[in-house]
Amino acid sequence: MGVVLLSTSKGKDKYRIDYGSGENRNIETFEDVRIGILETTFDADGEVLDQKLLKREIGIEEAARSFLEGIEGEVKANAYREVEIAKACPKCGSTNVKRDIGALKEDGIPIVPRYVCVDCGTHSYRLTDRYLEKLVYSNRQMFSKEELEALDRDRAAFMKELKEYIIRIFASKKIMEIR
Repeated sequence: MGVVLLSTSKGKDKYRIDYGSGENRNIETFEDVRIGILETTFDADGEVLDQKLLKREIGIEEAARSFLEGIEGEVKANAYREVEIAKACPKCGSTNVKRDIGALKEDGIPIVPRYVCVDCGTHSYRLTDRYLEKLVYSNRQMFSKEELEALDRDRAAFMKELKEYIIRIFASKKIMEIR
């Protein structure tokens, strides 16, 4: 049985839950955003593993407490701190890089996690292979029959081609990839 750390921001508009052990440490956040509650799962290095927008049918505290019900361990209160990605800005090399949840739109959350460098203002994105694969498999209905056949035939080639498309789209908008 491990220790689960529960953190809340001063205004209680953000909750952070650190859980797991060893290499399987994860972080779950619940953030009050203007269009709902953004639930994000991170690995120990701050890489986004999953994110979803929850309707405001339940409160943010209730969403966090509901998540806690599925985790074993002693819950301890902790001082709130933002999740930091263990990567540097692709332009200036600063490690002062924060998630850009201000990029949220009225119709939902950005599919690809976005970041901004506090030091130079550069906007960037980070798309791990694991996150992309989760997106693809949880949104199979968005792909054509031919694309799904290509995915089933050679998953690695399909993911590589899809990632190349995404890189080109962001490059056209002058948004750099964090590597």
